Amino acid sequence: NGSGSITYNGWWLDVGTVGYVAIANEDPVDKVGRLTGWTRGTVSQTCVHNTTSGARKLCETVVVNARSGGGDSGGPVFLLSGGNFVVPLGILTSGGGATGQYDPTQGPPPGTWYCTGGCWYRYADFAHIQTHLGVTLSSQSY
Repeated sequence: NGSGSITYNGWWLDVGTVGYVAIANEDPVDKVGRLTGWTRGTVSQTCVHNTTSGARKLCETVVVNARSGGGDSGGPVFLLSGGNFVVPLGILTSGGGATGQYDPTQGPPPGTWYCTGGCWYRYADFAHIQTHLGVTLSSQSY
């Protein structure tokens, strides 16, 4: 439930192919968010439908024990697959937790709520995004 690093350290990860990756409950996944940085959690549910702020979101994956906060939405969710190789899984859409904290010095932007315990987030996986949009996404290694 702690926050991770948001410091750029000068090296890039090799990125695998975007597409369908079978994820199951208890699998570890990583994300990088603008506010809370690089965190790791475990999958607790797959293909969950929900409505957030009036928007209906279909077939998202829920990850627990990984902090998220305002500004993390849209961040990458991925699997570490050995060495510096990652497999893109999807895009973080929402998150929260049982407890939260407002820190006026935390940012960007200054003064942001973020999870401090019982943290979770949801992400839309690339396979469902591709199906919904009718396009094929690609990744590029740097």
